[in-house]
Amino acid sequence: MDIYEFFNSPDVVEYCQSVGHTFNAVESAVMVSQSISHTLAEKHAAYRTIITEYPDMEVPKGDRHPYCKSFHKALEKYIAIEKRLLEDLMKSEAGTIYRIYFKYDSGDTYDSDRLFTTYKKALNHAMNEIKSSSDSSSIDSITIQKFYPDKDTDHHRVCVSRTGKILSVNWPWPNTIHIAPKKYSNLRDLLDLYIDVPVPFKIGDLVEVVNNTYWLRRDAIYVLDGMYYTTSNNNPNWLYRASLFDMIAWGHYIQNGEIEHNSVHFYPNLQYCRRDLEGEMRILKYLSMYEKGEIDLDYLLIMQEYIYIDSEADRVKNHNPYDYKFLFHEHLGESLPWDEGGETAIDKYLKLYQDDKICICYLMAINHYLSLDEKRHSINSLLNLRSGKGV
Repeated sequence: MDIYEFFNSPDVVEYCQSVGHTFNAVESAVMVSQSISHTLAEKHAAYRTIITEYPDMEVPKGDRHPYCKSFHKALEKYIAIEKRLLEDLMKSEAGTIYRIYFKYDSGDTYDSDRLFTTYKKALNHAMNEIKSSSDSSSIDSITIQKFYPDKDTDHHRVCVSRTGKILSVNWPWPNTIHIAPKKYSNLRDLLDLYIDVPVPFKIGDLVEVVNNTYWLRRDAIYVLDGMYYTTSNNNPNWLYRASLFDMIAWGHYIQNGEIEHNSVHFYPNLQYCRRDLEGEMRILKYLSMYEKGEIDLDYLLIMQEYIYIDSEADRVKNHNPYDYKFLFHEHLGESLPWDEGGETAIDKYLKLYQDDKICICYLMAINHYLSLDEKRHSINSLLNLRSGKGV
């Protein structure tokens, strides 16, 4: 079996092949479980291939799973459990309801306000919605969730492709009692395992989550500033508690013009960002350079401020001049003198409006390091380029 067929990131595939890394049965099963391009039936077939082709191994006891003397036997039981979960979810039961959630390529979700009494009715409605929707091409997948409103139990759900193929079935949290008791004797979920996967990414690299993976916003671009490997943190107590959710990388991203920081779960789903950076996202280029030690903090902050202002000006450039006037007044207010005719320097500049200078003027207006006189002098210089007059 070619295990790399189940990897989501081509960059991780290329790197693992280049370093000659080999995957054991546990690592291979986890990577199969995270594939976004294979159905549940295809994953079960791959698990069976792992059982027949890969050497068996034991799994040490962890905080989320029991000791498994034979991973092969645990994986066989795991396949049976997932099948039982799927049957249970599809089975019509009195007092249960189904709800649909549409997931788009952007990572956004839309919750249908319709409720259904059977899985088949819910699935048929979802397929009809996709056929009739004007933006159906942007729908990535559908989640159908079964609820037990009158019972003290959590709900479980199935993820279906836009063509109706089953991609995954998820455990209720906590696990449903009649499927697996609280003191379970088998591996409950492959998500409960932690594995090491070699990746090429370094601090400062621009990366993004592979399209269609569900851990994060799919349009997000990150500048890496840390990753968590067991090889670099070989702490037995931590390893005992670790799971797939601890396969974390950390990074910065841009949100509303601000640099934010967050974790990226399951780092093998990352790939290098090869998109052109536009608008505020251009800040990430300089943040990457800063993380790699190529520029200092002052340079980063200056570029962050300039790009934010440039993006704001670009956002309103197709509107009337009063939008620009508001943009300037918000930061300048009454700081510049009024002319006899009741016009401010801002009004003068708007009359002489030029696309290539408005961002520069705005940048100087909010610069914290310039005095008021320096700001006036700079704005005068810009005005003089066109009119020969100043404030």
